[in-house]
Amino acid sequence: MPETSEIEAVIKIVMSEMASLGYSDTTVADFKHRYNNFVIYCAENSIEKYTEIVGQQYLEYIRRTRNLRSKDGYRAFKRIIARLDYAIKGLPWKPCEKPLAPYTKSVFDDIVLMYEKYLRDKKVPDYYRRTHIVSRFLKQIEQNNCSNLRNLDAKLIYSIFIGGTLNPDCFRRYIKPFLKYAHIYDFTNGDLSLVCPVTKRKHTVPSVYTPEEVERALASVDREAVNGKRDFAIMLIAARLGLRAGDIVKLKFENINFNDSTIRIVQSKTKKQLKLPMSDEVKNALHDYINTAKQNEQDKYVFHTRFGNKTISGGAVNILVHKAFTAAGIDSTSKRVGPHALRASLATALLNEGNDYAVVRDILGHSDIQVAKAYVKTEIEKLRSCAIPTPPASGNFAALLTKTVGRGT
Repeated sequence: MPETSEIEAVIKIVMSEMASLGYSDTTVADFKHRYNNFVIYCAENSIEKYTEIVGQQYLEYIRRTRNLRSKDGYRAFKRIIARLDYAIKGLPWKPCEKPLAPYTKSVFDDIVLMYEKYLRDKKVPDYYRRTHIVSRFLKQIEQNNCSNLRNLDAKLIYSIFIGGTLNPDCFRRYIKPFLKYAHIYDFTNGDLSLVCPVTKRKHTVPSVYTPEEVERALASVDREAVNGKRDFAIMLIAARLGLRAGDIVKLKFENINFNDSTIRIVQSKTKKQLKLPMSDEVKNALHDYINTAKQNEQDKYVFHTRFGNKTISGGAVNILVHKAFTAAGIDSTSKRVGPHALRASLATALLNEGNDYAVVRDILGHSDIQVAKAYVKTEIEKLRSCAIPTPPASGNFAALLTKTVGRGT
């Protein structure tokens, strides 16, 4: 095959090969989603044919623009590009398989192998990683002069925990389940999983932008072209109504009622019905795009790609929001940029205006107020007003304070 080829044709070759090899529907859908984003990137950069150089340029673009928090996130993009490279060369896909690293050796090797078999029999997908971490934990036990799990106690487990050899989160995710297994199969004296130290899961703070920054981002969109009108309408719906990207891209004409100025949808994530009022600003933006875009009468969905022949994807929504924030010169170094940030910014603005969490919950479409609170970043000064007064010291603590003050004077 030639070294270059039409992008859509190369992608079709890859997807056909995956289908013939029996890949799961989930994997195929993931690849299709990522290739849709790649096609959008190529269209926006006037790239018609695929080459290995184009693939490397796209990976560099992903590295610059995406806030990927793990190596696995970047590897997913490398996989889709690697498959395209194989396709243009006419080669069947052959993943690069690295040999698995051996488990850490210790006097507990038999238990390690039994635990691996136990996990594999239960079809645990990350059995290798779990077993690998457990083998390292058992090596730490051996190095602390414990060669029998019946001599293992809470004090030794805690000393390994604070030793820092293993990531603290490993104890919650991997060591605690292993200790439960060891108790069930009578390797330990008692259920030591009950005393296994664990760390709380970290809940990321939503990326929130000020109302002024949101307005600057909206104003940066070039609304002369059809795509600009589309991008402005999408961003406005996210910023004013708080809809998720998945709901925006699936928005149909039947969901919009211009007569009573409402949008009615069934949310993709929660499967709950949501009715939101449209302001004149949102209505005008939608009218401006719909009346300008070239759409077929059979079209069900409102928002389409640049060429109008496909429904826009969630990834494309992320890209267009990112471009608007970049064009507006908004610093997003330590924040995420996307429709979800606009959603969280709306929730925060509503709270700062004096609305309660119930209002935010109804607008965001949640059934639980506690879930709605996760989207809201409250100002520090407002948190101060919620602080509980410190109670006066009493009992032994008061006596201790008195002695300490007396010594200091």
